[in-house]
Amino acid sequence: MSADVIARGLVAQARQSAATDLALTRLRGAMRQARDGAVFAQPPLIAPPAWSASTAYAKGQMVAANGNCYVAVTAGTSASSGAGPAARTVNGGGAIADGGVLWTYFGPVRITVNDAAAPTLTQSATDPAFGITITYKAYPQSFALYGAYGSSFDGANRLIPNGFGAKPGQPGPAAGRRIEFCSDGANVMVSLAGSNAASFCRVAVDQYDGRGLRLVTPGSLLSASPFIRLGWATAEKRRYVVFLSTANYDVFAGVQVDNGATVWAPVVADPLRAVLIADSIVAGSGFGPFLAGNDIATRLALGLGIADIWGFAAGGTGELNPGAAGLSTFVQRLPEAMALKPDLWLILGSCNDRSANGYTGAALSAQVTATMQAIRSGGATAPIIRGGAWPIADSADIAACEAAIKAGYDAFAATDPYPHGYVPVSAATPPIITRGYNNGGGVLMSNVNQYLGGDGHPTDWGIAHAANRLVEGIAGAPGTA
Repeated sequence: MSADVIARGLVAQARQSAATDLALTRLRGAMRQARDGAVFAQPPLIAPPAWSASTAYAKGQMVAANGNCYVAVTAGTSASSGAGPAARTVNGGGAIADGGVLWTYFGPVRITVNDAAAPTLTQSATDPAFGITITYKAYPQSFALYGAYGSSFDGANRLIPNGFGAKPGQPGPAAGRRIEFCSDGANVMVSLAGSNAASFCRVAVDQYDGRGLRLVTPGSLLSASPFIRLGWATAEKRRYVVFLSTANYDVFAGVQVDNGATVWAPVVADPLRAVLIADSIVAGSGFGPFLAGNDIATRLALGLGIADIWGFAAGGTGELNPGAAGLSTFVQRLPEAMALKPDLWLILGSCNDRSANGYTGAALSAQVTATMQAIRSGGATAPIIRGGAWPIADSADIAACEAAIKAGYDAFAATDPYPHGYVPVSAATPPIITRGYNNGGGVLMSNVNQYLGGDGHPTDWGIAHAANRLVEGIAGAPGTA
């Protein structure tokens, strides 16, 4: 081998090493600086309303009852008597019946009276028209849009913030979508409409008071009353985050503020972008999420310090399983994902690829390897983190499915020169969800009833639990730690 060839090889290795070091430095720096993830641990500014008898509730609304918080997973009217839901768990997973409403548990009540720094919140179906209006259509530079494309508008010139669509070429609502802006107005109104009464959002605010980002309300705000006005005691800089739902069509017109106030996009130093490829665990199910911003994609973004995360998730799909007609497997989503040039790839395993659905472990391992190799073949050198399979059923083939995913990852990792890591799910210590097949011979207590709905998908409380464990796993994965 000539000296020239050796020299070129050494230069290539040096560039590769430099690129790897830079990618890891940026990712580790983002993780160290992650502060917004605390929004889910902080009490909200406005306390959840107390449960009330014979009251109509909508999906996503939260109430306080018997010392706990509950999220409505179906719309309906509460019982005419009693004290409301009280259970923390339901045998076999499921929801708590209350008249015509079904509730799921969402942790203990953390605030019973409004915070002293809380704004006055009003919602209306008609535009109260005050001050000046800053629309996304006219001033896109005044907003930061994450997890969605900013190029589609409806007939009223309102942004349709669609992200990845379950069907190729058809963008739609997706996990991870949010809109951020700053304003120094004492009155700020967000104009956000939905397609139906089931559409919802949540708003969080950083008042730069040392307490970080905090949700205004613990439950979702219904887009049926799309004009959401926050009135503050003082006019000063605040950062606003509007969390969108994972499954409902919605539009964003812009904001209204007092005359003389301004609106501008937050500045993020060295913002990172991630793509999260997954199935219904991220896309959502009949058991949640019904709290906007509580999806796994958004919680991973805020917990890891990722500014922009895109949820490439579709229910019923996997590495091998294409799901319903017109949907796509994981590898088929790569062209759209590659175009985003992500700084981090997150790919969760899917139990849709298990043997109960007709797929072999060998075929799954081979496809896991092929998907990761396809990312590298497309020129991406960013870290790739793989995750195990969600235990949607109490079946040993979930363990076999996760083992096959890990084997496929190991085959890829053996030759990949760039950062990569693996985060177990069913085989984590302890498992994220503990069932009969992975409970350590009966030593561990099952947490199914606390975190899962009746169909094996996580409730909003289960999503919070899963996301927290995944953040810990990703932060400690070999490719990122």
